[in-house]
Amino acid sequence: MEETFSKQESLKIIEQMIKTAKNEHREKGEGWLLWGWLLFIASTLSAVLVQVRLSGYIGWVWTAMGLLTFISFLWELRAKKTQAVKTYVEELLEKFSTGFLISLFAIIAATSIAANVNKDDSGQSIAFAFGYFFILYAFWMYIHGSAIRFKPLIIGAIVNWAAAIAIFIVKDFKYAMIISAVAVAVGYLIPGYMLRNLYKKSHKS
Repeated sequence: MEETFSKQESLKIIEQMIKTAKNEHREKGEGWLLWGWLLFIASTLSAVLVQVRLSGYIGWVWTAMGLLTFISFLWELRAKKTQAVKTYVEELLEKFSTGFLISLFAIIAATSIAANVNKDDSGQSIAFAFGYFFILYAFWMYIHGSAIRFKPLIIGAIVNWAAAIAIFIVKDFKYAMIISAVAVAVGYLIPGYMLRNLYKKSHKS
């Protein structure tokens, strides 16, 4: 049987298809908020510990953050395995996410080795490492923001690239941590809360 559509019905179908394509990948912003708050707290505490001359505890702060990040990653991985259907964008972003994490751990390993080799200049080596971290963060934000068509993440990427340059200029761990806290607040937390609000609004309607 041949089905015929009126002009109005055809336009409605096209409109629905466009809307589906635009909203192919929705997210709650939870990952950005979790990662953002962990980085923000760790960066702020590190700057405070340097200021009060308790730098010996900074390693514990970042070790705790690393453990919490690893646990959250395993939790997220488990949740994704139970997801029956994935869009093309979701699959692509998972690949980028894996590449991001491998690159991040490679930089952390390289920094640790450099700090141990150059113990007299370990603070500057670690500060420089954060500059490279923020280049990597910015790249991931730009890809992710472009994929889900979310401008605040792209703006956050630009802020994080600027933060990387600023960290390379100051070459001081305490100020690098202050820059880190500000960049994370703008690049992760603000877009994260905006994504969560958009997700809530879309599920109310």
